[in-house]
Amino acid sequence: MNKNLALLFASACAVLSGTGCIRTTHEIKPIHITMDVNLKVDEDLDKAFGKNGGADAYERREAFKAREAKISELKSRGIVGEKPDGTIGFVVKDVPAGDAELVAEENAARRRIYALVASKRSMSAEQVGERHAERIKERAQEGELFMDSDGNWVPAN
Repeated sequence: MNKNLALLFASACAVLSGTGCIRTTHEIKPIHITMDVNLKVDEDLDKAFGKNGGADAYERREAFKAREAKISELKSRGIVGEKPDGTIGFVVKDVPAGDAELVAEENAARRRIYALVASKRSMSAEQVGERHAERIKERAQEGELFMDSDGNWVPAN
């Protein structure tokens, strides 16, 4: 009996001394937050088109304003519409030379901005143009025309 009691006492001492403790390890992992890239692209487009930018944005804004009234008139008459790539396209076949030059200038300016924003955001200029086209469509006036994925001109609203 003394042997059993001594063995029980030795076992109890071993457990109480920490040989029976459970050890855990903890791994700290970083938390990754994915931000919608469109928010940053939208911000960059606003700055590039002169809505929230500095002096160079002011110059761009003035250039866009100079074309904007005429392009808005062409849109309201159904002569031009917005394409899915963020450029302007002709809805009609017979276009006066002055209007064609105006649209070419606007499209060239837009493409330069798309390339600028794309390089900043590690995207393609095509992706930025497509995002800009979506934004234009969201803000479109009733009756403005947009080219759908099949190449047909459809009203925005």
